[in-house]
Amino acid sequence: MIIEEIRKQLRMAMRKENWGEYYDILEHAASQIKGWNELSYYQAILFLKKGEKEVGLDLLKEAMVAAEERNNFALAIATAARIATEEPNNLDVRLRRSDLYITMGLTSAAYEYLLREFDLYRRRNDPHALYYIVKKMIAIDPSNLDLSLNMAKILARLGRKDEVRRVVESAVFTLQGQGKFDEAAQIQKEYRKLYEEL
Repeated sequence: MIIEEIRKQLRMAMRKENWGEYYDILEHAASQIKGWNELSYYQAILFLKKGEKEVGLDLLKEAMVAAEERNNFALAIATAARIATEEPNNLDVRLRRSDLYITMGLTSAAYEYLLREFDLYRRRNDPHALYYIVKKMIAIDPSNLDLSLNMAKILARLGRKDEVRRVVESAVFTLQGQGKFDEAAQIQKEYRKLYEEL
């Protein structure tokens, strides 16, 4: 109960941007609650607001690992989101959020999150990031042939000819196994150029 009250006070001070009050609440909480696993998260916010980005990010990363170890997934996701705000190009942290959703049993939330990330990196024209995002999406939904064919295009842009061939052939075999021979032939014809003309 005391922890929830402290969280509420910290959020209130944050909204008011009263960082002196925020610091006092944090200092009092640290002395009252031994081993409070959220402490480094709230300390990180203070350092970031003070412009000490490196220290703040180190504390956030520490908080994220600790939250995962304690199965505090809500805090881990909030921390990953905060790190992504400070380091928007940190793909590892961005993708870690989808893993956290999956661990919580929120597979559809993970998939929706990855779709948003896919859209973001598609606009950035970043095939490297798209490769890892689509790979995670296929792991969630291996039956989605559209994803596989998207993966083939991404791999082609990355110049990975053998992987393109494997992805396209796998999609063709899947369609043939479903008795969709015309569609399989069309896919083979359309996508063959991705690995034959690289």
